[in-house]
Amino acid sequence: MLDALYTAWKADTDRGLHSLMLASDTATVNELNARARAERVASGVVIEEGVDIAGAMTAGVNDLVVTRENNRRLTADTSWVKNGDAWTVAATHEGGSMTVTRVSGNGTVVLPASYVAEHVELAYATTAHRAQGRTVDTAHAFVSPTTTREVLYVALTRGSESNHLYVDTHYDPDPSTGHDGLTETPSALEVLTGVLHHEGSDVSATDMIRRSQTQSIAALVAEYDTIVTMADGPRWDDVLSHSGLSITELAQAKASTAYGALLAQLRDAENRGFDVDTELPMLVTGRSFDDADDVANVLHYRIDRYVTGVGYPSPPASELVAGIFPRPSRIVDPDVALALNDRAGAIEQRARELATIAIERGDVWVQDFGDIPETGQLYEQWTLEVAAGAAYFDRWLIDEPGTFPDDAMVNLEQETQRIRVLDAVRRARALTVIEDAPIARAYVPSSDDLLEPRSLNLGLDL
Repeated sequence: MLDALYTAWKADTDRGLHSLMLASDTATVNELNARARAERVASGVVIEEGVDIAGAMTAGVNDLVVTRENNRRLTADTSWVKNGDAWTVAATHEGGSMTVTRVSGNGTVVLPASYVAEHVELAYATTAHRAQGRTVDTAHAFVSPTTTREVLYVALTRGSESNHLYVDTHYDPDPSTGHDGLTETPSALEVLTGVLHHEGSDVSATDMIRRSQTQSIAALVAEYDTIVTMADGPRWDDVLSHSGLSITELAQAKASTAYGALLAQLRDAENRGFDVDTELPMLVTGRSFDDADDVANVLHYRIDRYVTGVGYPSPPASELVAGIFPRPSRIVDPDVALALNDRAGAIEQRARELATIAIERGDVWVQDFGDIPETGQLYEQWTLEVAAGAAYFDRWLIDEPGTFPDDAMVNLEQETQRIRVLDAVRRARALTVIEDAPIARAYVPSSDDLLEPRSLNLGLDL
């Protein structure tokens, strides 16, 4: 399993991505760091000779390292050395000091020997606890039955593009007394279910709930999607293997960063009436994938266009988490369902909190949802619609709502959620019209009453 983790990490780094390996224990982290450095030295990328750093390791020129203590006296460009900063070693010096440059390219600093020996580590792999606060392109995490729930959450939220779990299903705390062949080997899902129930003794349940409620929706969705994929991933593997995709095409699809979005699209389409046993093979075999740069993304597009063209009904807002993505309908394991409900609740609470802040602050994008209703019940419904917009922005890490252009859409999953925010805008504006209507007669708003603007501050066209 560690071989698979390392191979995937190396493939990402070879593509120029900033990737990180994660494990629960220091011994495994040291093993992964040593392996990464040895291979980089052998390939000529890193200079073998260097200086001693923390963890009884060595760092040479071109090694990636991370600083582990804040020090305002060590300045680099306009900032200073912080815990968790990633650097490239530019030079090593006699006496044990080193010159490092930020991985981002902003700033160079000479770290004194005493700081290097105690507070500098190799940055190829780290424990999940030490990874808190770090953000990379991709993360590859080793998980065993001893992993705690808190560590799992951290491991699932370091990568901005993707986060991968490598689950040890053959863990034996004492091999000398083990009984191979006499006990049933758990599945990866069963191991993860156990991890979700394994809270660290140093974190109270109240603290964990509070922490989950302050996580970004992007991080919470990453956790949610990973749990769903582990729960029904094998089923979709079987569906896709019988869909007409060749072995090579299926492998390419599963290796794509868009694979998770494809599975989400398939679940959504199936909930709306799409027959995966007959209609999916039709879409797969209807046209070759020979000119496709990304099989998963192309198939996602075909399904989306087909479902829209046929006119399958969209899921009602009540079946969407925070108004932007559907809940899976075929999860039968109660523990998995509980874990998903936990994440969904945290996402919706976070969205509501962000919406309330935006309303009170008078953010420009909120104006797209119409005037704020004065009555209590309509105000509550209106706020829920605004929360869909807040969830969308936080999910896609959009820092300045209302200023991004339409061509900022990065994938079909985001486009689908964008359309659902449009639906929330329409419903919110309808509530404003209802409040202004005469009480003496029943009122149904027409499309003209909804004052559909040509362009919204959300960057959405109605």
